[in-house]
Amino acid sequence: MAKKKNARARQSSIPGTERKVHKDVRAAAEQYVEARDERMECTEIEVDKKAALIKAMRKHDLTEYVDEDAELIVTLTEGEAKIKVRKLHKPEAEEAANG
Repeated sequence: MAKKKNARARQSSIPGTERKVHKDVRAAAEQYVEARDERMECTEIEVDKKAALIKAMRKHDLTEYVDEDAELIVTLTEGEAKIKVRKLHKPEAEEAANG
């Protein structure tokens, strides 16, 4: 049976040696943690969406997909299963005619 590590006991404080609390540092750190956690959640969602895109590309046996209506170019590189999505750039003359 594996032994559990004991939680480290907090050191008792000695009167007069308490750490000074910097409210602005604490607030900034809490805001940073919140933003970091939100970014990490978004990263997890992005990874799932990327996997779904790779699966869809493989389903249709595509390595490149151009969608002019959505103005997207999707390129799948096998091996490491890299996916690259870029905006399709229209020539300026065509944009002027449509705009």
